[in-house]
Amino acid sequence: MTVRSRYRIIPVLLILLSNLLLGGVCWLLLSIILKDPEALDDLAVGGKIFMGLIFLTELMLLHILMVGCRRIKTDSQRIVFIHPFFPFIRRSFKWKKLDYHLTVMEYAKYNGRHETVWIIRRGRVKACISSLYIRNFMEIKDSLHIPDRGERHITWYKKTLCLLRLSKVPVFYSRYRS
Repeated sequence: MTVRSRYRIIPVLLILLSNLLLGGVCWLLLSIILKDPEALDDLAVGGKIFMGLIFLTELMLLHILMVGCRRIKTDSQRIVFIHPFFPFIRRSFKWKKLDYHLTVMEYAKYNGRHETVWIIRRGRVKACISSLYIRNFMEIKDSLHIPDRGERHITWYKKTLCLLRLSKVPVFYSRYRS
């Protein structure tokens, strides 16, 4: 049986709008710099740092849009992640090639907590599925044909290292391990 993901409208729209607004600001800054390259030399150090932070924030939001908001399709053979704007860009994993999945709890100030499933191969995160962006998250989680290693609470620093594939996922040994 094939299971397809459905988006939660509000978070995806917020990410789209913030990408459009910040992308417009980045486009405006780039057009100013390209028209007059000496304008960048006249700018103070604080202004250059601020421009750099704007560009980094836009890159981060684009990454969230392109990786976090992918459409997901699972069947008995594999899981497929489909790019939201270019559906011909797909990334698929066969179940035999994956090791297990973890449920990582993430906390936010205003919307409480949400679950993220990390799909693991050789100790590294290969893909993430977040309940923040997907409406039928539990249905997709139940359709995963790889072992479940339970729920983990990982610090934000370790999460960042694992998601950037700079560190392996920590192994927890406890009597409550599932």
